[in-house]
Amino acid sequence: AHTHNAIELPATIARWEERDGEEFLYLHDTTRVLKTLLAVLSHCLDMPEANIQIISKYLGGAFGSKAWTFGMTMLVASASKLVGRPVKVEWSRQQTFELAGHRPATWQTVRLGATKQGKLVSLEHVARSHTSMVSGFPEACTGMTSMMYDVENLSISHDLRHLNLPTPLPMRGPGEMTGGWALECAMDELAYEVGRDPIDVRMENYAHVAPFSGLPFSSKHLRECCDRGRKLFGWEKRVAVPRSVQVGDSLVGLGFSCNMHPAMQSPATASASIYADGTAVVRSATHELGNGAWTVFRQIAADGLAMPLDRVDFILGDSSFPKAPITAGSQTTASVGPAVLAACRNAVEALKKIAHADPHSPFHKQPLTAIRAYGGAIYLESDPSVTRTYGEVLQEAGRESLQVLGESALGKERKEFEFYSFGAVFAEVRVDIDTGIVRVPRIVGVYDVGRLINPRTAHSQLMGGAIFALGATLTEETLFDTHNGRAVVRNLADYHVPSCADTPEITIECLGIPDPHISELGSHGVGECGVNGVPAAISNAVFNASGKRVRQLPITLAKLLLS
Repeated sequence: AHTHNAIELPATIARWEERDGEEFLYLHDTTRVLKTLLAVLSHCLDMPEANIQIISKYLGGAFGSKAWTFGMTMLVASASKLVGRPVKVEWSRQQTFELAGHRPATWQTVRLGATKQGKLVSLEHVARSHTSMVSGFPEACTGMTSMMYDVENLSISHDLRHLNLPTPLPMRGPGEMTGGWALECAMDELAYEVGRDPIDVRMENYAHVAPFSGLPFSSKHLRECCDRGRKLFGWEKRVAVPRSVQVGDSLVGLGFSCNMHPAMQSPATASASIYADGTAVVRSATHELGNGAWTVFRQIAADGLAMPLDRVDFILGDSSFPKAPITAGSQTTASVGPAVLAACRNAVEALKKIAHADPHSPFHKQPLTAIRAYGGAIYLESDPSVTRTYGEVLQEAGRESLQVLGESALGKERKEFEFYSFGAVFAEVRVDIDTGIVRVPRIVGVYDVGRLINPRTAHSQLMGGAIFALGATLTEETLFDTHNGRAVVRNLADYHVPSCADTPEITIECLGIPDPHISELGSHGVGECGVNGVPAAISNAVFNASGKRVRQLPITLAKLLLS
């Protein structure tokens, strides 16, 4: 089991006001699901949603926590009303191990049947995970197995056990990270048994359509990821026989893993406002938890408005803004981005109509299709010298601003294609011969995640995901007392997350090929895709270095020495 351990702890501030005989509740909360929390509070407090405002501007990380509605928020709101003063509650680090969810432990069995060339004939994945006595949350770790390889005989099953433990929640790469680790370690074992290169075995079983549904993938360039990663990493230097390479007191091993993550998407709404001073503001009730949403949506807005970036602002984190989905599942850019683009384009079209309707405007008698927009101004396509800035259009029409909405919806493509991101991950490890200590000097990841709206923030997310998975593979483990279900690990002194000194050299590349079916933007989420695949790549490298298969994460020196 793993615990999220974001830097910012869950916290809530509540304040009540009475205006014109009505009660209003104002909350600052570390939620990443504004609209759902708003609906829950409205129902539980029996008051209109219009009388509740929730602010969540910045989140210092979440990784899956803060995605559900915890009882603390209701408690703080009730306490504030009772005492007639603002009330703040912040959880302690110790409380997060029991109250803020965790990635549940899993037990998995993978069985492979294959030809001597490594072509899969049958694949069975049996999984078991725990949940609490009051929850039905499963760690869906058979998801990757259900779609990754071309195999005719495929069986997956999941057994959920209700235990007297805290309720688990989704945690970065839920299911895909742990299930992908089991599947990709098994594929590495298959490659070793048949004496073939692990990459070649994956390509032997390359799936062009999803095995369960039979639908084609909306975009899949996994072969290109493997080919590019092979060159970047120097895979040709790998020696297939374990324990063949030694440097000083350490055995050196190279490992590989494919990875995937569902390219999720949900309906969203945004508003765009253009003002008479020539500026614009776009709003949506989405969240910034360190994923770069603020930057990316401002870029999309400036593009949709045909305005300079420094004249456009994007505001989020307020429940009074247009509806946006939960910031989870690496879906925020793919969901909110098209809504932002639609709102901004609608705003420009509305501005054109204002200019066209003004009898004193040079655009009055021109067809709307002849009016173009660029650089915060409109102009005639046939005579670019006929131009007005957005601000001038509004001023001449006697208006201070205009505001319009834009929506994104799930298209029919969702029924015609399977949407996934893909990647190829390579790792080098060094295992100390005497102590069994594992060090990871190098990780290389090449990803197929659609178009990159902002390459810098995407690179940061994918690199952060690799570091996150490094901890899950080598150091992180949440332990519970079997007598009372309480967490034994209580703080970051016991629960070891990677520090800067632990972080290896990480090389990240993205193909940058737009997905033509997901939206006009062609973008997938990236945050969790960087996590998946890293544990298997490291585990497979450990086998290549030491000849030992460690079948339980984290890979500690005791497990390695006793394997």
